Amino acid sequence: MKISVAPAVETALELLFPAHCVHCGANGELLCELCILSLSPYPDAACSKCGVLTHGPDLCERCAADPPAITRLIAAYQFDDIARDAVHALKYDDIRALSPILGTLLSESLIGRRRTPDVIVPVPLHSGRLKERGFNQAEALSNRVGELLGVPVDNSILKRRVNIPHQTRLGLESRQRNVRDALEARQLADGMHIMLIDDVTTTGSTLKIAGAARVDAAVFAKEA
Repeated sequence: MKISVAPAVETALELLFPAHCVHCGANGELLCELCILSLSPYPDAACSKCGVLTHGPDLCERCAADPPAITRLIAAYQFDDIARDAVHALKYDDIRALSPILGTLLSESLIGRRRTPDVIVPVPLHSGRLKERGFNQAEALSNRVGELLGVPVDNSILKRRVNIPHQTRLGLESRQRNVRDALEARQLADGMHIMLIDDVTTTGSTLKIAGAARVDAAVFAKEA
């Protein structure tokens, strides 16, 4: 059970126990400037649809032969030790104050290399997982990205109908298998340009089925 505290109490706790970097432990910030500067940007030489590293055409052989629903996948950073510690601290240690930091970093990666979507859609959590965790990290990231980019956020378009197991230790193919039938569209997205947002790699097949004209995906980190 998570315990809520009043703002004054929270401020007092911050004074008694100042924030420290979730990766290196330095005092002062939840993710210190040095660790932010040390994050590894995701390589440009990657398939535009799935993000697998390539050294030639824009699409990898797999996506060229069988294009996925995602129009374009944008990953801000590689899922290295720093990114992993930040994402895990947000999701599993309930350090929600990290969400505006990671959301800002994700927004910066989108500026200048994106087509403006009609709406941002956070990847939903199953109701059981939401009750357990207390918040949806994808929605928290989406709210910050939407605020900075001036794009509305709609968390009513998608619903998770299957509570899939934790995927931290799974590879890409296993994750894709797990989420293939886990989501359903609660309303049509006819002709819309949607940007799907999550902390790590996701899929947009459900939204394409729901009638979206274009589904981009933006994630804070992805394994290279």
